[in-house]
Formats: sequence, C-alpha cells, structure tokens
Amino acid sequence: MLALAQQAAAQDNGRYPLIAKAVKQPKVVLWQPNEAVRDNGGWDYGADSELVFETELSQGGGVVQAHVEPSQSTDSIVAKHQDVVLPRTSGKVDNRMPAYFDAPVQEVFELQTATQFSAVQPIFAVQANRQSATNGLLAGALDRAQRYRQGSNLDAAQSEVTATFEHSSMPAASMPAASMPLGYRPWWSQESTKKIVAGRTQIPVSLDSLIQSALQNSPHIQVAATEPHIRQTSVFEEASQFDWLSYLETKYDDQNDPIGNTLTTGDNSTRFKQQEWYGRGGVKRKTGLGGEIDISQRLGYLDNNSRFLIPPDQGSSRLELSYRHPLFKGSGRSVNESLIVLANIDFRSASDDFLAELQSHLADVTETYWELVRSRSEYRQREKLLRSAEAVLENLNGRVKVDALHRQVYRAKAAVAKRRAEIARSITSIQNAESRLKLLVNDPMLKDGSRVEFVPVDGHDYRPVDIELSDVVSTALLHRPDISKAIRDVSAANVRLGVARNDVLPKLDLLVGSYVAGLDGDSDVFTAWSSQFKTGRPGFNVGFEFELPFGNRAAKARQERRQWEANRTLHQFRAVVETGITEVEIAAREVQTASQEVNGRYHAMVAAANETNFLIDRWQTLPGVDDSVTLLLEDLLDSQERQADEEAAFARAQCDFAVATVKLKQAMGTLFQVTPTQ
Repeated sequence: MLALAQQAAAQDNGRYPLIAKAVKQPKVVLWQPNEAVRDNGGWDYGADSELVFETELSQGGGVVQAHVEPSQSTDSIVAKHQDVVLPRTSGKVDNRMPAYFDAPVQEVFELQTATQFSAVQPIFAVQANRQSATNGLLAGALDRAQRYRQGSNLDAAQSEVTATFEHSSMPAASMPAASMPLGYRPWWSQESTKKIVAGRTQIPVSLDSLIQSALQNSPHIQVAATEPHIRQTSVFEEASQFDWLSYLETKYDDQNDPIGNTLTTGDNSTRFKQQEWYGRGGVKRKTGLGGEIDISQRLGYLDNNSRFLIPPDQGSSRLELSYRHPLFKGSGRSVNESLIVLANIDFRSASDDFLAELQSHLADVTETYWELVRSRSEYRQREKLLRSAEAVLENLNGRVKVDALHRQVYRAKAAVAKRRAEIARSITSIQNAESRLKLLVNDPMLKDGSRVEFVPVDGHDYRPVDIELSDVVSTALLHRPDISKAIRDVSAANVRLGVARNDVLPKLDLLVGSYVAGLDGDSDVFTAWSSQFKTGRPGFNVGFEFELPFGNRAAKARQERRQWEANRTLHQFRAVVETGITEVEIAAREVQTASQEVNGRYHAMVAAANETNFLIDRWQTLPGVDDSVTLLLEDLLDSQERQADEEAAFARAQCDFAVATVKLKQAMGTLFQVTPTQ
C-alpha cells in the first residue's frame, strides 16, 4: 500500500556498481542530480580503462585480484576470478599503489560473496540486486542474515501455541478458532464513514492521497529536500579546479635613472632612459594526474638610449609551453580528484539523510492516519454503547411503577452520563488526529479550519502475513539509508587516508618547458611574432624540484589521524549494522505479534458480544424486584462496557497491525523508493 514505487532498476544505497552507469531520469524525484555525475564516488574511467581490485580473504592472508575490462559483466568477473587466490605482495599490485588507494574505494569488495539471495515477498522486501550484494563490508552481515533461515522462524511461537491447543485436554468446542474469518469487516467500518459533527464538510482521504500530497506540500519534506541540492553544488565546485584558466597581463615601464657606469649606454649620457611595454596572455590548467600545464604568448616593445640595444626600437615575441608534474607527493588521480570524490560522497550521504527523513515523515503520516481511523471507530463504538445505556434507562423508566427500583434507574443514569463524557473525548481525539494530519500534509485544500471533516477511505482490511526473518534482514542491509551512509563514511575515510599516505612522500616535481621567440626592429611586434615560427629552432628546459621537511612530522601526524578516523568509521559501520538488524528483528516481531493480537482480540470481542446478548435476554425476561435483578443489571452494564472495550481493542489491534507493517518497511528502508524510467 505504501510502496509508491517498486524496486529501483539500479539500486544505489551505497553499494557501488562494478561498472558505473549513467543515472536515469526518475519518475518521482524531489531533486534531480546532474546526469553527468556518476555514483561511482567521482571516479570516471574511459572506455579503455582497466580496473584493479584487491581484497583480503576472510579465510587467510591471500588476495583476490581481478583485472576488469569494461566489456565484462559482473557475472563473468565473479565466475572467472572468485577462486583465484594470489599470495600477498608488499603493498604493490602490478606496479600500482594498493587497490584501497589507487582504485576507487567503493569498488573494493569480496568477489566470492556475489550470490543471489532467495526470493522475498514483495510486500515486505525488495529483491536484493547482485551488485549490492557484492559489497565486502556487508558480506558478513548478509551471511549472518542467511543463517536466520536455518534457525527459528517468526512463526515458531504461533506454531507452538497451535500445537499446545492441539494436544490440550480441553474439549474441542471450548478451543478458540485458529484465526478470524478472512475478509471480516466489523460493523463500525461502514458507520465510521458517516458524518460525525454537523455543519462540517466531509472530505474523503486515502492514505496514498495523503502521502502524495505530503510529498508536494509538506514544508518538512521540502526543507530536507534542499540539502542534497546544496551538497551537489560542492561536486561541481571541486571539479572546477581542473577547468582551463585564461589570463592576460600587460605592463608599461618608463625608466629615467642616473647612470653610474658608462657601459650602461656606451656614451656620455648622464641618465638612462628606457621605455618598455609587454603583454602576456595564455591558458593554464591543472591535470587530473596533478600536473600543471601553461601555454602563453608574450608580445613586447623595448627602446632606450643605449648604444648596445641592437636593433633599436625592438619588437619581441615569445610563445612558451611549460609543464610541472609531481612524481611522488601529489601525483595520481586518486589524490588530485579526492576532493571531487569526497564531495560526491557527501552529496550521496545527504541523499541518504533525505531518504531517512522522508521515510520518517511518511511513517508519521501513516501512523496519524490510522490514529484517525481508530478514533472514528471508537467514536461509533462509544455511540452504540451510549444508545444501549439509554435503551436500558428508557426501559427502566417505563417499569418504575411496575417492578423497577429507583436504585436501578440511578445506576442507568450514571452509566448514560459516563458514556456521554466518553463520546466527547472521542470527538476530541478525532479532531486532534485531523489537526496532526493537516500539519504533516500541509495541503491547502485540507487547511480549512474546523469546517472540514476527514473521512478515511482505506478500511479495516486485515490479511495475515508470513515473514521470513532472513529475507527482511537481508533487504534491510541493502536498503537502509543509515547503512548506506555508514558505507559512504567508510569510503570517505579511506579516501582521506589515501591522500594522507601520499602526503608523507617527498615532493619531487619534474619541470619541462619549450619555447620559440622572435625579434625585430622599428617596433614591429607583428613581424617579430611571425618570425618566431620561421627563424631558429625551439628552445627547451628540463629540471627537477625536490622538497622534504626534516622529520616530516605534520604529514605523519595527518596520516595517523586519518588512520584512526578510518578505524572509527569501521566501528561506526558495525554499530549501525547491528542497530539496523536489531530494529528489523523488533519490527518483524511486532508485525507478527500484532497479527496474533488481531486474532486474539477478535475472539475476545465475539465472546464479549455473546455475553452481552445473553445478559440482555435474561434481564428482559426475568421479572422481580429482588436484589438478583439489580445485580443482573449491574452485570449487563458491565458486560456492555466490556464489549465496547473489546471492540475498541480490536480496532486498535487492526490499526497497530497496519502501523507495524509500515514500521517494518521503514526499518527495512523500503517504505519509499524511486523507480527510474526504463
């Protein structure tokens, strides 16, 4: 009912795909990520790229290594490489940095855990996709979830209760039925749709319409939806560091200095006079490997009163290309694109936070809706209880002069007054639920003060369910937004750790450059520019620049800090997983318990109704003025109270079951999902 969209064709949730695919335009979105932003942690490989993965086996110190061509599928990779165990090397894989540093962090996973999980009921779980199942961080938890299948099922308690009744010495007639009739609808299901307060306009509301309206109008959802937009701008901001940068500079210098050396001008001049102008423009950028490339063109004019300036009135030109490339510190895409990776992870984490906030808000809408259903049902139940008391009082008033006692009349009047007060409380509960719905949904059509009355359309349909704990736990591990965010935090910590390890290395940069130059007299700059391509040959320069602080304490301290932060994120991930599993276990038990409670409350309600009918028949047919009749009246009124209480408990159990189902979906992370357009 709350599955607004079925399983996404390419579920993200922090389990990164082996080969990243472009994000498809979704049907229902509250923000639209740029299509160029891949959810591969910011790592963009070309069509001819080769990915290297490395991970430790849980059974030993070996390494699973796989060279992945883009044309290979995940299945073929797993089938081909999952049994290849290589001895551990000393930190190198094919002359490259270790995979946790050089390759995308999110693509380091346990290849041998790529297994397809068993089918899960669509109502409670979304089928786990194989890419998500291959995440190494979740491998142990997913294996643990599968072991639930071998243990006790959630139906074990119910089975034990049934078996106890089957082997009991109780007579068969006294044993309660296994479950209430399928499709049973109580008498108040139709009565609760009628108008309660006169003068108010009825507005039929369904749960789906309220959720859709909340998605469009709720300010709480809109506030939460802005955060991914804000975080996404950081991705483009960090990517802009690799954009081409154009620059232009110009300067004119007019010198008039005293001469202290005759060689300055070569004559008897007492002052050195020089006019110089130059203009320089070009483009430069930082490469993904950490290098800096600069292409510039310089044009100039120079004239002075020196005999040695040949030719006079010089026009000059110089076209220069220079490149600086780091060899150790600051080298490689994994270091230089780390800020993009972190910004992208931060953006996806904000999306996880938004999804968690969204599911929490929709769960509140659902819970408030069923609270409205329960309050309206209880109002009709209390209304019927009041009519029963009024019927008894009317009967007694008609028999006062015959056989009714004044004590009995006073007792009936007290019951009527008490039940009228309970109806007032029921009306207040209905209005409170309507006010909370208005706040959560914020639909302008529903915010018409107290002149509208919400009439729930979704009824009290109850269908028993069977829950396989291993399936719901597996689904939760693959779809909970908090687990997804914890995985991203681990990825971000590993990226920072990789950068810190690179910072420990010494700085050694390769400097290369080349240029062509031209010169001409008579201030002819354009002839000089043309001659730079025709006269002479290009010049060049090559060099190195080395730098290493003594002790290198700052870089080592940063590395140690990042290592501790990475360890902390792993512990936090384990805590989040354990918390998620526990919440799913509790939510699954609550669903099963609520289902059993509905059955139990149904039989209790039927028994209370039978008792009330029996006492009514006996009280109406038993004449007399002795104390036994007075006691029988007390029993009748108490029985009516008990029947109303059991009916209210049954309605509450039905609503609790519906809410427990939603809570289970929320605990699994499948309450709200987006389906990409095929």
